[in-house]
Amino acid sequence: SCKEGSTRKESCSCKESNCFQEHYSQEDYYQEDHRKEIIIAQTRSLQGSFLAAFFIGGRMEFRRIFVTGDPHEEFSHLHEKQKALHMTGEDLLIILGDVGVNCYNDDRDIRLKEDLSRLAPTVLCLHGNHERRPTSADIRWHYEPVAWQGGKAYVERRFPTLIFAEEGERYHIGGRTFRVIGGAYSIDDYFRTLKGHPFYPDEQLSEEEREEIRNRMEQDGWKEDVILTHTCPYSVRPVEKFVPGIPQEGVDTSMEDFLEEILRKTSFHQWFCGHWHVEKTVGNIRFLSHEVVLLEEHP
Repeated sequence: SCKEGSTRKESCSCKESNCFQEHYSQEDYYQEDHRKEIIIAQTRSLQGSFLAAFFIGGRMEFRRIFVTGDPHEEFSHLHEKQKALHMTGEDLLIILGDVGVNCYNDDRDIRLKEDLSRLAPTVLCLHGNHERRPTSADIRWHYEPVAWQGGKAYVERRFPTLIFAEEGERYHIGGRTFRVIGGAYSIDDYFRTLKGHPFYPDEQLSEEEREEIRNRMEQDGWKEDVILTHTCPYSVRPVEKFVPGIPQEGVDTSMEDFLEEILRKTSFHQWFCGHWHVEKTVGNIRFLSHEVVLLEEHP
């Protein structure tokens, strides 16, 4: 049986399908009074085996896949869309960054995650430029790396239906490949810090990270079914969304330049991006803000 009630983290060798594989006590990052919430979240998950699927490297089958843009800590429209689109626990919702639940590293983040986790679907979150990464040094103790859909992701035990993507990872979902690339430059970092909002120095991918993604995509033959990014390739930037009064020559476009390279080299069916707070389509690249779209079937 599971080794609960110990005073330290212990490995568990039990075979139960809903076992966390490791059990955490009070001196770990959750207090004892959170145990019931963890159990509730675990029970809520698909067929009661959601976390077990992570730890054994299993894959989930999703009935439908939805994609949306940057909610920035505001999820009321997603709850409304859930009702309108009849989303269930068998669906997957992909958020293209700036989710807003890894911003403050305090109880505000917890409350936001509680709200987001009330959605029925599993939620896959990309990294935007107005939030910490799940691997950031000051919050990484919240998250654990897990095997998810043939790739690596991060999950917090208290919120097992909120999945945070690894940068540059390739996931296999519903017979399709999904390449995930987060990050962007913040033109408003000066104004945000004046207002007391955090600035995240790793908001963009480093050149080392970009090179690693290039190598991985080259190994995969520069072919993807779906590309998911926070910002967009340089050539399709929505110039109508440029902020007046900010000289463009001072804007760091290295992420857009990198994605332009990806656009030029890669054969793909669909590309979704957020960041620009606009709803539009350029070729087979779709910009999303608050709209929630159902991913089309594979051509």
